[in-house]
Amino acid sequence: LSIACDGEGDRRDFSSRPVRRGLQRVNRNVTKIPMTPKYPSAFLSSLHLPGADLNAFLHSLDQPAPTSIRLNPFKPVSKFDAEEAIPWCSEGRYLHERPSFTFDPDFHAGTYYVQEASSMFIEEVWKSIHPGNTPVRVLDLCAAPGGKSTHLLSLMRGEGLLVSNEV
Repeated sequence: LSIACDGEGDRRDFSSRPVRRGLQRVNRNVTKIPMTPKYPSAFLSSLHLPGADLNAFLHSLDQPAPTSIRLNPFKPVSKFDAEEAIPWCSEGRYLHERPSFTFDPDFHAGTYYVQEASSMFIEEVWKSIHPGNTPVRVLDLCAAPGGKSTHLLSLMRGEGLLVSNEV
């Protein structure tokens, strides 16, 4: 057995008995390595999902993430009206496919913001604690990249004060 070590034809001889045995051991161990990604056993043993199917959960982790956007209520656009609404966000939409946002003039015009649907839950929190038409002061200390802050700002409708900072 010889293996080329560089591009100039320099070959190393691996024909000695100890090297052959070592390569055979490596070969046997390599074939035991699973070809599909597995999760660490510590992670799997830490999962406690009462009433949930663990296999279905692990299968869901291998699926592509859904693409979601939040429409800007101050710059209405109708091209997403047919998309599935996100139940906890009046301006949220799931997209049936992920477009190339960089080529979309509506994206650059600010008519929508690409945001994970779970981050849009701030609207439900707002509805549950907002005291009505009273202006409020909000301090957002986890403001990067700004999706939840801009969402809060749209919900405040120009009333009150929002201070956004990333700590």
